[in-house]
Amino acid sequence: MRIEQASANLPELLQEFAIAADNISIALKLSSSYGGQNIYVPKNLKEDHFLVQCLGFDAANILVDLRGGEKVDIPNCKIFNALKSRIIKSVGSNRNVAKKFGVTERYVRMCRNGNGSQHDIRQQNLFD
Repeated sequence: MRIEQASANLPELLQEFAIAADNISIALKLSSSYGGQNIYVPKNLKEDHFLVQCLGFDAANILVDLRGGEKVDIPNCKIFNALKSRIIKSVGSNRNVAKKFGVTERYVRMCRNGNGSQHDIRQQNLFD
């Protein structure tokens, strides 16, 4: 029930994906990588497909199971900041907060340390 509660404010596609993958972080990764874009989700994936490279083969196949053969609009997840705010305000250890919200302990640490932005600020932009 954690994932369902944590993903309740996500747009429908991301919520479905988070629940099916049992991982809210992977849904947020999809949004941060392709949010605002219309993409075609193939019925069968190859190792070099952009979704496999972004999400990993298993997670990309979950998306295929949900929406294979469809063109889908990937939501640009604006509530990401609301989740981050809830994580920062939560009381408890990083582990307990991560379990509560269905995210990684590393993400909780990043939020609490003030750098849990949608894009990891330690990484340079590929096109800069």
